Amino acid sequence: ASLIKEKEMDDHFKLSGLIKALNPSILGHTNFLFKENSEVKSIEELIIHTFEGETTRNEMKDLMDQYGYKDMMVSAVFKNILDNGVFIEIGRDELYPSSKLSLTDEEIDEVKKYVEEQMAGKEYLCMSKLKGYRRKLPSIDLVWSPHLIKSILVKDGAFRQITKEYNDYRYDELIIVKAESEIQTFDDLVYFILKEEYEEITIGHYVKNFF
Repeated sequence: ASLIKEKEMDDHFKLSGLIKALNPSILGHTNFLFKENSEVKSIEELIIHTFEGETTRNEMKDLMDQYGYKDMMVSAVFKNILDNGVFIEIGRDELYPSSKLSLTDEEIDEVKKYVEEQMAGKEYLCMSKLKGYRRKLPSIDLVWSPHLIKSILVKDGAFRQITKEYNDYRYDELIIVKAESEIQTFDDLVYFILKEEYEEITIGHYVKNFF
């Protein structure tokens, strides 16, 4: 305590720096320190070791809160583990380790066939419009949901998810396109809808309400 007071360790940046200076075998950064020979060397690896099955965003956030992660960093960690396919979305708030997802090629083909039928030749598909999927899709260890279907298709590489640059998983519509689609961004999607599905720009408020 006297050393901390003497060195004016009045924030966690200085404190973590002092700890690493006093013990060179301690590595890491401000919020996450670990021993040199530790099996866990990042908050992402800790999440992987901690949550080995179905979990929620709140449970992961609670863990990160314990390590002093602020909301912006929490959001960055979520983006990292999802973009890198470490976890997949199986619900709006539920996540699942990607490595634990085990489907046969035949089961994946059934999912793709069902979604292509739902698209009915359209360029994109809003997943909230799906109906009857639990009855039509094969029985697996997880409960079917639009998020799970999307995750399987994106992981397989047959489809891509279209998201806004500044997105919010709580409110944004789940939208997918085929991998070869010319629609690459959310802006492309909006342009496509205005160009192909509406005759007059004056009804653009319907598009706004749609999204």
